[in-house]
Amino acid sequence: MKNAIDWIKTNPIVTGAAIVSFLGVIVIGYFLFASAPKFSADKSDILKKENQQLKSLQNIPVPLPNEDPNAPPDIHEVVVNEIVINRVSDIYSEIQGQYDQILVSAQQKNSQNHLQFVLGGGEIWPDKDPKDNFALYFQAAADYRAHFKAAFDKDNATNNWNMPHMIASSPPTQEELGLLLDQTAFEFISSVGAQSANELSQNQANQLYAEQRMVLMQALNFRARSINIYAQLPPEEDPFAPTEPEDGTEAPASAAPAAGPFGGGGATAGGAGAPAAYPFHIEAWAYAEQAPTPDQLWEGQVQLWIMRDILGTISQFNQVGQQVEGVSPDGAIVDEPASVVNSPIKRLLVLKTLPGYVGLHNTGAALSTADILSFGTEISLNSGSQPGFGSPPLSPGGAPGTAGTPSIYPTPDPALTPKEVTENAAEHFGITPTGRVSNSVFDVRHTQLTIHIEAAKLPAFMDAMHKTNFMTVIKADITDLDEYELLREGYIYGHADVVEVELIVESLWFRNWTEDLMPEIVKQKLLIIQPETNPSFQQPEGF
Repeated sequence: MKNAIDWIKTNPIVTGAAIVSFLGVIVIGYFLFASAPKFSADKSDILKKENQQLKSLQNIPVPLPNEDPNAPPDIHEVVVNEIVINRVSDIYSEIQGQYDQILVSAQQKNSQNHLQFVLGGGEIWPDKDPKDNFALYFQAAADYRAHFKAAFDKDNATNNWNMPHMIASSPPTQEELGLLLDQTAFEFISSVGAQSANELSQNQANQLYAEQRMVLMQALNFRARSINIYAQLPPEEDPFAPTEPEDGTEAPASAAPAAGPFGGGGATAGGAGAPAAYPFHIEAWAYAEQAPTPDQLWEGQVQLWIMRDILGTISQFNQVGQQVEGVSPDGAIVDEPASVVNSPIKRLLVLKTLPGYVGLHNTGAALSTADILSFGTEISLNSGSQPGFGSPPLSPGGAPGTAGTPSIYPTPDPALTPKEVTENAAEHFGITPTGRVSNSVFDVRHTQLTIHIEAAKLPAFMDAMHKTNFMTVIKADITDLDEYELLREGYIYGHADVVEVELIVESLWFRNWTEDLMPEIVKQKLLIIQPETNPSFQQPEGF
């Protein structure tokens, strides 16, 4: 052991070169095999530290024995194994380049096909003062409402924003089917010369039953093959809703199925006239008599972006507008237009985005119902699974930039998110299985999606969601369905086994493109800027 130490002392250059070579092999192996570039705010910080260590190896002071044995050693600065240093430095540079390219690609993918601020004709940003632009802000609210209609518009006439479009409807109502069966009975009874059903023989009664059954199934199949998905719509938006009779009597109302697990979608108070099981949640400010605020419009815009991504994925997965393989009534395999009968996703029950940003304004939607009693209820981040994480929602009394009116977003703790993208982005697995929360690189949003889907196609649909704009399914509750009971309600789902699945979908929104579009009040509530550095506008009375 003593001889080895003496040898090291007398051969410092060789020893230093061996140490650097060993470290170089470890670093190269780590970055090539153990670690891959990813979307993390601390990757760039790591590279900077490693580069500093490399530079420190380029000028190492090495003591050399003096000719005079009694004199202190001479100190010379040398480069230890320059070839290894340059190679590792090149690797670091390549990793940094990959990281930068990933961020650029993420921005392009994230912002692609998201028309930026079509609300108000795209003229309300950045931060046009509402007090001077009443009409513009009212128009923005109308545009927000129109987006929901455009998704299922009967003739696609309102789709001015390139929204994914599907033909949707409910099954024929009991009133419609009752009229159809009565008409069939009347025609049959007349054809056999009878005055009423009581005069029919048993054979005739059996024949009438068979004809009514055939007419009923034809009506249900016709509806199913004429639409892309079942969804409960307001009568004025349903392409198959009964029209108002010419005598002025009221048309039969559509029967609304039970609300979803979180109370259904449903337009909020304001007189939208949507059924209780309308799949979309429309914010109350969209129907208010006063104009919306900038942060309300921003929240609405983000909800529309998420809605567009999810509906677009459903449309592609159902192959809307394409010819698909189907089964004819006689059992033969045929090519036919995509419809509910031959598409994997049969019915849309709920599509609702949780207000606010996960990790800053709420704890997300992946927690159990014991932690979150209602999907739309804001939860204080101090009250649940993360002690000390976050702050209570903003109390009434005002927020910077909205004199006298609190922001729709609570004020988070300034310590929650780093101010620079090179700082470490904290992970919180108590909130979401991915650990992702809003930070200086990207913001996190959670959305509830409840659908009826073929059980065998559920994994493929989750994968399709993942491929669409960084959406990840972080929670799934699956319930088996009785297709025969659904048939009694008029739903034709085809031959496959169908389940009801409630998904919590996590989506990421990169700040390297969204930040430039945000109103000032939103930047404050995301801790991008400090409230005191932002000049506020005075909100006029009655706004």
